[in-house]
Amino acid sequence: MQGTPADCTQASRLIEGITAKYLLADRGYDSDTVVGQAKIQGMKPVIPSRKNRKIPKNCDPKRYRYVTL
Repeated sequence: MQGTPADCTQASRLIEGITAKYLLADRGYDSDTVVGQAKIQGMKPVIPSRKNRKIPKNCDPKRYRYVTL
């Protein structure tokens, strides 16, 4: 029996074709694949770094606030 896939493994496929200025998501979507796909599509990722990242990325706290509303 196979487990369900993690959201971040499917997110890059879900955002394909979306046009937006920013991609706002919680830290569960902090993967190189999702961030890379967003940048390819011209979006600026607003995703806080996972706690296990060796080099944390910057995240705009004012924009990220809209994720938690």
